[in-house]
Amino acid sequence: MTLHTRGGADQDDAPPPGARSGAFARFWTAQTTSQLGDEVYTVALPLVVFAATGSAAAMSLVFGLSMAPHVLAGIFGGAVTDRRGPRRLLVTMSLAAGTLMALLAAMVWAGTLNLALLAVVTVLTATSSSVLLSSYEAAVPRLVDGERLLKANSRLELTRTLCAVLGPALAGALVAPAHGALAIGVNAASFLLATALIGTVGGLDAPGAVPALSPSVIWDDVKDGLRRAWQLRPIRLGIMLSTGSNLFTGSLEIYAIYSLRSHLHASAQTVGLVMTGSSLFTLAAVSYLPRLQKHLGYARGMALGLAALGLACALMAFPSHLAVVAAALLASTCGAVTFNVQWRAMRQQVAGPALAGRISGICRGIAYAGVAVGAWTGGLLTTLSGGGTRAYLLAGAAATALLVTTALTALQRHVSHALTPATDS
Repeated sequence: MTLHTRGGADQDDAPPPGARSGAFARFWTAQTTSQLGDEVYTVALPLVVFAATGSAAAMSLVFGLSMAPHVLAGIFGGAVTDRRGPRRLLVTMSLAAGTLMALLAAMVWAGTLNLALLAVVTVLTATSSSVLLSSYEAAVPRLVDGERLLKANSRLELTRTLCAVLGPALAGALVAPAHGALAIGVNAASFLLATALIGTVGGLDAPGAVPALSPSVIWDDVKDGLRRAWQLRPIRLGIMLSTGSNLFTGSLEIYAIYSLRSHLHASAQTVGLVMTGSSLFTLAAVSYLPRLQKHLGYARGMALGLAALGLACALMAFPSHLAVVAAALLASTCGAVTFNVQWRAMRQQVAGPALAGRISGICRGIAYAGVAVGAWTGGLLTTLSGGGTRAYLLAGAAATALLVTTALTALQRHVSHALTPATDS
């Protein structure tokens, strides 16, 4: 069943209410600034690790560590966000992440960085970033009403994709100078600028007096969020779909970079350009997502994204040519964007503003655990070789096909029920 939002064409084409007041625009700018730095860092980090170790296992270890803190940090951060509003955590965590990135850039510049130090800084930064992601997502329904959540998320995803286009190219150019310190410094600056911008956004504090917090209160909120996430069937099914696909796609980008550098002997600049090229094609997908949701509904849109991720697994199982790797990255980025925007807007609408932080933290935490396991598994199999990676990716393609079927049946039914307004009989 296709889900239609209420209101006519004139209403649907109107900008989100927050955009008219300027609050959403400033929020949008802050998040985009931070995302640009993250996109540079995401590509720069494995290149820095590869330059230092030449090991796919080390690359996957660090990448997996960047995912692991999301299992808990986002959940507890979401509980605090729901209690006090997202502003305080957005400012505090952006400042903390910027400081950590500046420290990491200084260590790379001085040549004092080793794998152990990198692992510690990666975990601390990922903890800050996890809380940030929950807080950013919880802020959206405070600035935008439910009918326009998909449009607002699509706009946020559009600029995130633009950052994904620019970020890898910038990373490829910035990694060589100063051994990667400059690229990491760009991420530090982006966090600090986002800190200043988010402080100007109104409407992000909790209404009324700020409640006192204690470990027991936060823990009770976390338990309530977990209970609600389990009871809300669309949320429960969405977690299963995202985590299940992440178990196999978590290592795709790392394996693609490793294949380009190690097997195809591509330069860092070529890696950046290939990843930029794959992101360019996602722009059209992002701009079309609001129309796609009208025609297909959340469940079918998420199924389409999963199908593209399955195709990426199948292609990446045979990385014999640069064009194949580029096609796999294209399918992966388009699939992830299509799935994530639909999934994010759907869970915001189902959960509502009062529960958005905790639901976001829970969904991201469990899904990112899948990414970490997928990255470590892919790195181990790549190191051991012997065809293990190919079998793993082909199994991922098959598993994703089952997830697509689930999205088209069970998820579609429960989303339709959850978002259909009750009527008097």
